[in-house]
This record gives sequence, structure tokens and C-alpha cells, in this order.
Amino acid sequence: MRAWILGILLILAGLVLAVALWLLGYHLTGKWAFNHWKAGRVAMGDRFEWKALKPPPVAPKENFAEAPLVRGAILDKSQMSPRFKALEIPTKVEEKLGNWMEGRCH
Repeated sequence: MRAWILGILLILAGLVLAVALWLLGYHLTGKWAFNHWKAGRVAMGDRFEWKALKPPPVAPKENFAEAPLVRGAILDKSQMSPRFKALEIPTKVEEKLGNWMEGRCH
């Protein structure tokens, strides 16, 4: 009876070892193939560093967010441009127009 259990355990251990060796070979083959492909792409001029993904800085003349009107609206709320102050919603607007959230109008 013990020999039978030992035989099954040895067969299972052999199967696990065979699968582990197959996975190891599969992994190493894939790693070699990727490194081979990557070397070819680097030879063509591609870059695979994280720093290469960052776009170059935009010149202030071409940067829309650096325009004086937009920069004043985004960065400094205390010194907002008069053009943006003209766009503010007037106070007591509910008395004149109603409340759109409740569906009331006057």
C-alpha cells in the first residue's frame, strides 16, 4: 500500500518538475526574443527609456497657458483680468432668472 502511494507522489512530482522546466524554457525563449526585437528597434532609432516618453518643453510664445489673459485667470485669482470679472454670474441671479436646479423661472 505504501509503495503505491509513493509511486503516485513520484509521478506527481515528476509532472510538476516537467511543467516547471517547460515554463522556464518558455520564459527564457520569450525573454531572448524580446531582447532581440528590442535591439533591432534600438538600432532603428527607437528609445525605450522612461525619460524619452516625456514631451519636450513648449516655448512660452507657443504655450497657450502662458498667454497673459489665461495665465491671470488660472494662477492669480486676486488679480483677475477685468475681462474675466465681466463674465462672473451676477449676485441675486435667482431672483431675476429663477432656479434652474428646481425648474423654477420668473
